[in-house]
Amino acid sequence: MTDTRRERLAALEHEQWTMWAGDIACTEAITPARLARWERLIATPYADLTEAEKDQDREWADRALALLDVEGQIAAAPSLALHLVGRALDTRADALGRGQEARMCRTLATEAYRLRLAVVGAEYIESEGLE
Repeated sequence: MTDTRRERLAALEHEQWTMWAGDIACTEAITPARLARWERLIATPYADLTEAEKDQDREWADRALALLDVEGQIAAAPSLALHLVGRALDTRADALGRGQEARMCRTLATEAYRLRLAVVGAEYIESEGLE
């Protein structure tokens, strides 16, 4: 794991969070104090966050990297990567409960699983010399 990769993932997590928080801020009843804090964070690029705020995004980047710590295996076994993506999306959908974002996560998870089956099939055909 490189710090550059970790920082890129943390920045991506912050971007994802800003989209989610912006949607929640517009559709849900949240306290004025939380809204003010979120509005500031939404308007702040990752690079301009405090170290403590970046650490929150880094925590999620570390979680993603832990899932992908099988880096060498993923290059050799794309079906594993698709399986991990599908599981992560299913877990996210479970955490979200109902709603459009949860449905989108489920749809993406299903597509990841379908792609995995296609990859597994292609890997089998290649390994058996059935082409």
